Amino acid sequence: MAGECSTHGDPYACPDALVVFVARFQEYGLVIHDGGSSYAGMDYCPWCGTRLPESRRDRWFEEMERLGIDPVRTRCPRSTGTTGGGGGTRGVRQAGVWNSDGVVWRCLGVRWRGGEPCWVWEGGRVSPLPYGRELFFGVVGERLCPGARGNACPVRGVLDGRSTGGLCADCARLDRMMSVAADTVSDDPRVFRVYLAWFGPGLVKVGITAEERGDARLLEQGALAFTWLGRGALMAARRTEVVLGAALGVPDRIPYAVKRAARVADAAGTEEQRAGAVGRVYRDAVGVGAWGDTLERLPLEVRDHTEAFGLARLRRLDGVVRELGDGCVVRGELLGVAGPDLHLRLEDGRFVVLDGRLAAGWAFVRGDAVDDGWGPVVVEAGGSQSGLF
Repeated sequence: MAGECSTHGDPYACPDALVVFVARFQEYGLVIHDGGSSYAGMDYCPWCGTRLPESRRDRWFEEMERLGIDPVRTRCPRSTGTTGGGGGTRGVRQAGVWNSDGVVWRCLGVRWRGGEPCWVWEGGRVSPLPYGRELFFGVVGERLCPGARGNACPVRGVLDGRSTGGLCADCARLDRMMSVAADTVSDDPRVFRVYLAWFGPGLVKVGITAEERGDARLLEQGALAFTWLGRGALMAARRTEVVLGAALGVPDRIPYAVKRAARVADAAGTEEQRAGAVGRVYRDAVGVGAWGDTLERLPLEVRDHTEAFGLARLRRLDGVVRELGDGCVVRGELLGVAGPDLHLRLEDGRFVVLDGRLAAGWAFVRGDAVDDGWGPVVVEAGGSQSGLF
């Protein structure tokens, strides 16, 4: 409901902004364009009539008073214990950890920008994820739905720590309503491309993506190598995807655990071996008749993502982070990122994966705010976490 403007970083400066969401108070308001930063509080959504979450303004100021902080004269901590059920002591441990505006840095997950992975934060901030560097942060408060399609969640729904969907039921419905992948959008005028993605021996998928996105979709899925098959209108691309999927006998989706195992195993082979495997399937696809009549067929041009993923550093997989929670700590060397998966070497030497989708909705604090009262994340041995993408 409170969208973001690509031109104005401040919603009060944007003449098109109607609604603002104030994270520290967890409240929505109608923007008053008077040259300042005024807004009128809202109790109900003006479009659908849904009751909005109760404002935490009073609770926030009470917590400031309890901590002896004057919010008018002093920059405020990112978290004061008012964002969830973690108790008041969490705020004391985090005192001194702030950003420029005193608002919690809430994570939206891992994204690929310009061929490189990064954290994306509520409010539009982006932080790179360089390989070989330590990743060290604490998790605080409740996990709140980050919203869908650039719209803030109208109810700020609380999410389960193990959910990789990362959206509440209402936002998940909105996301699906606007999804090309879910076949709920049939009139998208953009040019689409059909791709052949390779995740390991016998792990092949045919899919589509908007041409303007380049190979971002393949990076998001964790494809080790791929080639384009054709380009054209949405429905022609969708038909080709279905026809080739059936003719080649490839699945629509591949389990996470299978992709992760192939990623770190010797079965991934060399770049030449991967190119050869993609080329063989490409030739089989070309041999399937009819689809070339409705799409512009593209030549074989295998692209390899193993360097982008840091594959050479991923020696093995000892486990998968099961969930994040208030008061837990993630600390380890970032070896690589493939799709949404962050591959880490923990301090005890274990090689584990943190699914970046589990981070969406959580508020993070820097590692220097962590003390002995925090605990490590729970790691499930063997990397058996379920899920598909």
